[in-house]
Amino acid sequence: MTATTWNFDLSHSSVSFSVRHLMVSKVHGRFHNWSGTLIIVD
Repeated sequence: MTATTWNFDLSHSSVSFSVRHLMVSKVHGRFHNWSGTLIIVD
């Protein structure tokens, strides 16, 4: 098995979300400081 590691390019990526509140309104948010790594094992 070999593992491939990918690091996210923070200048071209974002993490955001939206949540319905009481089925009436939608709350939007995003994270400003984050990092991540994706590891794929073949």
